[in-house]
Amino acid sequence: MGFAARFREFEAQHGCKKVAIAQVVCTVTRMQELDTNAGQPKTWLRREKLNELRKANGIQTEAELARIIGVSPETLWRVSNYKMPASGGFIARTLIAFPHASFEVLFEVTASEPAAAVA
Repeated sequence: MGFAARFREFEAQHGCKKVAIAQVVCTVTRMQELDTNAGQPKTWLRREKLNELRKANGIQTEAELARIIGVSPETLWRVSNYKMPASGGFIARTLIAFPHASFEVLFEVTASEPAAAVA
């Protein structure tokens, strides 16, 4: 079930109304706390490895890197700074953009935050 459908279902179950942005943020926060995927394995980008590939391929800017991978600069920033795990689409696009790099080199799968985010 997609996020929008889950949001509508949560609103119906808990009697929430979209009256103000603060209330929506509160609803989303409660949904995240109740998320059934919590504790599930997540895939994190190894940013230092992507930086090595970027330099080796003469990519100058983050915007250029995002364009080559096929994601928005905002998504690249979020994934690079451990604000969100890499999605299947992000992983696929990155591996297509850098065909000589392996999944194991570029990504880390953990049940929690990656070591680089905690340090």
